[in-house]
Amino acid sequence: MMGDGREAVDCYACQATDLLRATTPLKWWAPGSYLKDVTSRNVRVDILVFHMLIAALNVVLRLHWRGRPNAYPYIRGLAPSGQKTPTEALNLKEGDFVRVRPKDEIRRTLDASCRNRGLSFDVEMVRYCGGTFRVLRRVEKLIDEKTGKMIYPPGVCLILDGVTCTGCLSKDRLFCPRSIYPYWREIWLRRVK
Repeated sequence: MMGDGREAVDCYACQATDLLRATTPLKWWAPGSYLKDVTSRNVRVDILVFHMLIAALNVVLRLHWRGRPNAYPYIRGLAPSGQKTPTEALNLKEGDFVRVRPKDEIRRTLDASCRNRGLSFDVEMVRYCGGTFRVLRRVEKLIDEKTGKMIYPPGVCLILDGVTCTGCLSKDRLFCPRSIYPYWREIWLRRVK
């Protein structure tokens, strides 16, 4: 406890929490950063062109639909508004194999913000629908990169082995090299024997 009656909160620091102080933001449209991705061989030219075309299509779709997320492959949550999103307990453990449910099944578990009990289903996760993966870890606590504070997410969160964000479909900047793990709810998965 602090002297004024407030509880002390530990803050942690690492590369992720100091990222904003150690770098400068890139504009999504700055061609130099994409040229560097190609010349450093982080991204192949054909992959760059393909995802640039998808990004251009998405700009047109967003303008047409006035900013609503009707772009490819964005999804919309279909869970009834005003109610808690559904949950399912599979009691998955490290090493268990799972299959990611099809996109249409996952949509029914998401609210209008594409969240299930506060956890986002990101556009980068769509590519893994239908795939089979091993549970790498249960996430019981994590550090908020913006504040450095420890967070204890409500409900079960999992990370899957080999499932990382590529940044190929991000609307703000393509080809993020961080390869972070997205978090999964058990309701988005099926156990594989």
